[in-house]
Amino acid sequence: MEAHRAVEALIGQVPTSEVVRAAAEIASIEDIDPSSDIHATAAYRRYLAKTLTQRALETAFERARSNLL
Repeated sequence: MEAHRAVEALIGQVPTSEVVRAAAEIASIEDIDPSSDIHATAAYRRYLAKTLTQRALETAFERARSNLL
């Protein structure tokens, strides 16, 4: 799944913690439309998407920074 609106929020930004959090929030609200079922609610799936997106972005930016050194 591609989070187009989250990507747009990152373009041209310095990857600070605030920018990463905002992009993860956008991804979880605007880029997905989860449904609820017996396994999880839509709200939990949005929370999970936000958390995992934030972790993935933080890891990616940290790896990018270490490769520049």
